[in-house]
This record gives sequence, C-alpha cells and structure tokens, in this order.
Amino acid sequence: MLCWMSELAGGRLRALRDRICWFMDEESVHQARSIAGRWIRDAVTLGRINVDWRSDTWVIAEPVLTTIPGGYGYALLTGGRPHSLVEKLARADDEYDPVLSRAPGIANQDDLPAPTAVFIGYSSADDLQAAAKTLGVRFIPGSYRQLADNLQMIGVGERAACPSRQGAPIGLWSRVDKRFTALESSGAWIDGLYRQEINGTQHYSVHRNGEWYRTERAEGVYLAARPSDDLVRWRPESGRGLSALGSFMVDNGASLPDAQRRILGLCSGFGPRISRQTQSTTYVNVPRDIAETVAASLRQQLTILPARDPKKGKK
Repeated sequence: MLCWMSELAGGRLRALRDRICWFMDEESVHQARSIAGRWIRDAVTLGRINVDWRSDTWVIAEPVLTTIPGGYGYALLTGGRPHSLVEKLARADDEYDPVLSRAPGIANQDDLPAPTAVFIGYSSADDLQAAAKTLGVRFIPGSYRQLADNLQMIGVGERAACPSRQGAPIGLWSRVDKRFTALESSGAWIDGLYRQEINGTQHYSVHRNGEWYRTERAEGVYLAARPSDDLVRWRPESGRGLSALGSFMVDNGASLPDAQRRILGLCSGFGPRISRQTQSTTYVNVPRDIAETVAASLRQQLTILPARDPKKGKK
C-alpha cells in the first residue's frame, strides 16, 4: 500500500480511504473506514504522508534518512517508499545492513498492519551521508528535534459564527468524560469546544469570552482544557535529566494534532500503542525535553511519572 501511494504521489483522502478498504476486503464498511482512518493517521505520525484534512487531500512525503534519540547505531528511513527506493534498499543490503522491523502490539487486533519500519546501520555520520547518497534520499540529523524547535503553540482560528440551534444537534466537549455530550436546545453558551455536522462534515468551534473561533477537533480539545487537566504524561525508562528517554502518554479522548504526533512518532519510527485498559495512547523513545516542548505547545503541564521498578516488572 505504501509503495502504491508513493507512486501515486497524492490525491483525495476519500479515494485513499476507499482504496484501503478495498485492500482489506473487510465485510463491515463502518469497521473498514475506521481502520483506514487509523492507518492514515499513523502514516502522518511517521512522516510518510502529509494531509490537509480540511481540503481532503494528501501527498506522499519525501524519503528522508534521519537519526533517532539514543542512536543505537541505526538511523530511520522515513517518508515515501517508491519502487525505485525499494530496489536500492535490496542492493544495499550487504553494505548498510537495513533492518525491517514491525513493533508488536502497536495497532488494535483488527487493524491493518503498519508498513515495516526501515532502519539503516551506521558507525559514523559519514556512513549516513554515504547511505543517503546511495539511496538517493536526503539525510536530516534528528528531524524530530528540528520539528520540535519550530513547533508553534496551538491557538484559535479565525472568527466564526455560533452553531445554529435550528440545524443538526450540537455537541459540547466534556473535560471530565472526554467526549461530546448533546447540548440542550435552550442551554446557554459556555466557554468550551462545540461540534455540529454541516453538509455531512463535522465542524468544530471554540467559544471563549463571548466570541466564536474556528478550530479542528484535536486542537480544540486542548484549547478547551485547563493546563492542569493531566492530559499528557511522561515516564522515564531510567536515568534522570533532560537527555533521559521515556514514554509519552496521552488520554485516548484527547488525540494529538498532526504536528505533535509526528514529532513523537519520529522519535522511534513506530506508531503509538493504544491501550483500552488504561484508556491511553503511548509513544516510546521520547526524550524528556521533547515531551516538555510538545506539552507546552498544547498549553498543558506535563506530568512526570516515576520510572517503573524493573524488579516489579512491567504493568
């Protein structure tokens, strides 16, 4: 699927979802479209495609070789994967020791597996420059950090009209339940995130100090939250300090915007783990300072959890 998308280069999101559903041959149309949506979001997270949700379009991302936190002697090959690149990887097998890796437990049991992550072995920066030249891709050291350095704090969009009480039902985001609840027809407008379907598409707006502003769902959840709502957390693997690596966790009801998800995804090359038991989504191999940057961009205070005791095992 990723190779086909790389050759196509881009198109309409609706058509891409339809093709993914056809590829899965799933009997339930609703189930298939949900799976396709998660697969597309993971592709955005891992830097494989760029999506404009409002215009319903996508384009394949440029193939890039980049380092990840910790190094470990392997660099991540991200972006698109055209047939010509696949052939070059096969020829470079002996020289650069490419590793195809699929992290277990990333997706839900019924989900379409994500494309394998490709890592290129190296001993020095010169090795990576040479590998990038051989593969015909750009080498960008620590692209996750470059993206984090340019990350903007979320904010409200342009002014908007208030939702129509004569239109489709209006939903108000609940900070406690982390879901939309129906707004009574005579209910007063309070500050928060609102949702209403217009011409088959969900529209989101934020009410703040008597004014209405356009937004997207992911940004709107954090604009409606309080900094102390404990929506984002970080747990170190071990060690202390800004260079320590750990896991970034976010409540399932508060999905991250694309920019923040991509930074976290490029820290490991794997999509997030979704847990129904803890109702949270986890990104691994994230440095503490990157976690703090992402949290600040969401106007949230990052909760630092204690490292797990290896003697007690993982919970």
